Amino acid sequence: MAISSTLGAPRAPVQTSHGPIGYRETGGGRPIVFVHGGLCNGDLWRDVVPRLAPRHRCLVPDLPLGSHATPVPARADMSPPGLARLIGEFLAALELTDVALVANDYGGALTQILLARGEPRVTAVLLSSCDTFGQLPPRYLKPIVLALRLGFGAPLMRLARRDAVTQLFWQSVAHRRLDREIWDSYMHGLDDPPIAADLLRMSRQLRPRHTLAAARRLHTFAGPATVAWGADDLWFARRNGRRLARRFANGRFVVIEGARTFVPEDAPARVAALVEEVIAA
Repeated sequence: MAISSTLGAPRAPVQTSHGPIGYRETGGGRPIVFVHGGLCNGDLWRDVVPRLAPRHRCLVPDLPLGSHATPVPARADMSPPGLARLIGEFLAALELTDVALVANDYGGALTQILLARGEPRVTAVLLSSCDTFGQLPPRYLKPIVLALRLGFGAPLMRLARRDAVTQLFWQSVAHRRLDREIWDSYMHGLDDPPIAADLLRMSRQLRPRHTLAAARRLHTFAGPATVAWGADDLWFARRNGRRLARRFANGRFVVIEGARTFVPEDAPARVAALVEEVIAA
């Protein structure tokens, strides 16, 4: 599955420790890199990027978080720190500097880990509803991740493939109803055994110690940081978003009305406006 053509022309994949990472690029100017979360891909930003591309260089990688096209090598590190390093590899491979990093959901957790390690290529950040502190995985996924670690991956994957289950999941993370093409691009990995295996490997390694450790170092990031929470988020506690904003040296917290966890799906215009604000800051 390819990410949407509205995100710009596909570029040659970037070679990384996780194999080839495809991405789309459009616009020119200061680079903005968009980081999606689990069980979705770059299509998450399809209505945000066109609003920013007239003034900025927008790059949208398709990360191996469950809706990717190419399975990762068996040696690839699918832990949160390993995936955070992958984002850093992507920035380095394209020699990007003065990057604004925009992230959602699990991508927000990976961004926190990347910033805590000191990523000099990133100078501004916008995090929307995401794992943080003790919520890695989010509250409703904790028993599922425990079951995965105990060896119940196969029956859980069969359950996840049921339309009723995936529909329930989607309704919990977004108000918006998806076109079939986008739905298929998000959910195809559940029916692709190698991609599903990558998703299971990733999910088994979700542990809060990674986000807790990152939170203790976020004050070292000196750039502007906006933390934007969906007002109707069911997965992540708003109080954690407020706490997260306070951990940054130059952070602020914003509530986005009418949005659940997948904020770019429900409020793309508001997300784009916040990106412009954090870049201007």
